[in-house]
Amino acid sequence: MNNRATWLIFSFIFLAALFVLSCNNSVEDMLDDYNKQFTWTYVTVSETKEVNEEEMLSPGDEGFDPDDMLREVYPVQYDSTLNLAGPPKNIYSYTWTVYDPKNDYKEVAVNTINGTLNDCKFIIYIPDSLLEADHTYQLTLRIVTQGGVFYKDSASLVIYPHYTYD
Repeated sequence: MNNRATWLIFSFIFLAALFVLSCNNSVEDMLDDYNKQFTWTYVTVSETKEVNEEEMLSPGDEGFDPDDMLREVYPVQYDSTLNLAGPPKNIYSYTWTVYDPKNDYKEVAVNTINGTLNDCKFIIYIPDSLLEADHTYQLTLRIVTQGGVFYKDSASLVIYPHYTYD
């Protein structure tokens, strides 16, 4: 080999080594950077796959607080599903209502997956729900116990668009 080819090979090796050494990101750093684009919510993990209704507090249970029926805010991506459930025991009726704060808190008709707003479960697929992206709604759960006691809790329902990162 001549000197010129040797010089080019060593230059390439040097540049490749410099490039590899200049990358100080570990796999964990790259995963953290990727995961930062998502909104995280908190989930209670139980040992069984299904939620055990006996673990969920209902009216009459020690520690039941009607202000804890819903979280303060539910951020939901526009192309996602929101699944919520009210207290499971001692309930006579459920009423889930969505209001629009930008329109004098008028009630917003939503399409639920189970077809009703009067069930223990509130499940909506956002694109089919008639809710708009880039908008904050108020979600209210009203329950009446079998003894006729009325409870209510509200939360902000934030619908944000699906962002893509090119």
